[in-house]
Amino acid sequence: MSNRAESGSGFSGCVVVAGSSEIFRARQDVASAPVTPETRQRWLRRYGGNAVELADAAARVPKDGATIGHSVLTQAEIEYAVHREMAMTVSDVLVRRTGSFFWSADGEASVIDDVSDTLGTAHGYTAEQRTAQQRDYRHWVERNRGKESF
Repeated sequence: MSNRAESGSGFSGCVVVAGSSEIFRARQDVASAPVTPETRQRWLRRYGGNAVELADAAARVPKDGATIGHSVLTQAEIEYAVHREMAMTVSDVLVRRTGSFFWSADGEASVIDDVSDTLGTAHGYTAEQRTAQQRDYRHWVERNRGKESF
């Protein structure tokens, strides 16, 4: 018998199947993470056994486990999307990797700067490239949600 864990794609219909011992160990390891119980549960659902990596990041740098702005996203998740899932753009992080766009009325506007800063640092983007990515994502949200989203 195996447990199902929501995949990192952010789409609730996509699941990865992991052995029950792997999920049990992940639950134990994530239980001590310095984050809220809601964040722990969301990490386990979304990342399965890989939630341990997020918990480790939050243990090393506690602010990385805190939610950003009015979002449910944490810096640990943004770092994971960029460094482990190889995200290259703001929309790549917020739409394809975390799926946060789909669960936020404003497309996660409060984390756009944090995402672009993390991407910029990881990939060596210039200030102009970061600004362009922020602008492109905002335009994408406007096209999909309407101008009143921001």
